[in-house]
Amino acid sequence: GSNVLDGAAPWYGAYATADGRHMAVGAVEDRFWAQLLQGLGLDAASLPAREDRAHWPGLRAVIAGAMATKTQNEWELVFAGTDACVSPVLTLSEAPHNAHLQARGAFVDAGRMLQPAPAPRFSATPGRANLETPFNAAVDAAYLAEWGLAAAQADGVLAVRTRETP
Repeated sequence: GSNVLDGAAPWYGAYATADGRHMAVGAVEDRFWAQLLQGLGLDAASLPAREDRAHWPGLRAVIAGAMATKTQNEWELVFAGTDACVSPVLTLSEAPHNAHLQARGAFVDAGRMLQPAPAPRFSATPGRANLETPFNAAVDAAYLAEWGLAAAQADGVLAVRTRETP
């Protein structure tokens, strides 16, 4: 990256935690940056000016070093209730059960599975979730082959999928 919002800036990106998970950071504004540093236990006075792009790699390394000292759950507790703009990077199975995402109605029940709700949401033209889960064996087999599954593995996956599809 090379700019503020593509991951080059140290205050906008994802950082590995001690348990190999990640935290997303979006502390773009000064007040969020200050809370990020406070949560990380870093003294702003000891760091170079964040506006100077020449310092970005060094600042990123400092933040990465700090993030690597705690697990994702520990960082989540540190930043809970703050405006530091720091959140856990969740797996697809974790995301529907996250309290914040549940409160926002970010997932809808599509029968046998939860799926992301339409976004963004507009009052005049609200989105509608497609709750049908179509099954097309030929298309699914092509994707499985493209992803590198051997024919026997793909057949096994499709057999299970066929049994689960009403």
